[in-house]
Amino acid sequence: MNSDLSLTNNSETINIISYNLRKNREITHSILNDPTSAKYHILLLQEQYFSTYTKSSLMHQTWTLVQPKLQDGQRPHVAIYINNRKIPKNCYEILDSPNQDTAAIALKTQTSSDPLLIANIYNLRDSQNRFPHMAEMLTYIQQLGQRPNSGIMIAGDFNLHHPLWNAIECRTHDAAANTLLEKMSQINLRLLTPPGMITFPRSSTSLDLIWGDDGLKYQTLKCGIAKNNDHGSDHLPIEIMLNLKPHQFEAHTRGFNYKKTDWQTFEAKLVQFLPPLKPARTHDEIDTLAKEITNALQKSIEKTTP
Repeated sequence: MNSDLSLTNNSETINIISYNLRKNREITHSILNDPTSAKYHILLLQEQYFSTYTKSSLMHQTWTLVQPKLQDGQRPHVAIYINNRKIPKNCYEILDSPNQDTAAIALKTQTSSDPLLIANIYNLRDSQNRFPHMAEMLTYIQQLGQRPNSGIMIAGDFNLHHPLWNAIECRTHDAAANTLLEKMSQINLRLLTPPGMITFPRSSTSLDLIWGDDGLKYQTLKCGIAKNNDHGSDHLPIEIMLNLKPHQFEAHTRGFNYKKTDWQTFEAKLVQFLPPLKPARTHDEIDTLAKEITNALQKSIEKTTP
């Protein structure tokens, strides 16, 4: 990819949707043709409609289709559609994928000489509740993490349940989800989708996830359900907006000399400032308690440490 080419139109943000379409032709046509889709730079689609006659996912004049290379008889479970009115063809590179469940591009932006890596994944669950391609998927994720990049975003339908992302009411916990978490942490990827955000209403679960590295986390302006872009699938679409020109924070020069902390007084102040401990049963209650504990620690430090 030519290093002097980058995302044009003076874009300061990039808008992306991740959406499982359940192989439905009408829903796939709808999202490609709906005028509200025109604001998005990229569509990351899982289980999009695939024509056995043309042996391709649907084509459209506004969108450049990126899908995995297929063996005879295979159908892709993912596709990336790139808005050719927003992203010129010389601004991205199509990356190789190991199977029909993965697709990825390297997108050149104005903020770095290295590309932003964007991957779309469908974690296939078979009729015996096994994941036949999961080992390949995890290897592919690790390989992406080893490529030069300015950031990594991995989105898709992971078909896994875990307390980290499921709603509190969902008690299902897949062992394979632990393996996924371990692999993501090895390449420093974190969840960008809010914990407990339901993406599959039929079972009130969170099957659809978006992961990103720390840099991308701070570039994320929005990550949530795109209510106005629901085209009738049994999954809900996730919208993510990234800031391509992140704000530069000034380094704080103030610090504390903990070698001179009066620890006896610190303990007394901490007891004074800590909130009453009571069970926190909702996300809001947990957030409030965490903030109150953090504030108590900070105030105790300020009172006892030069």
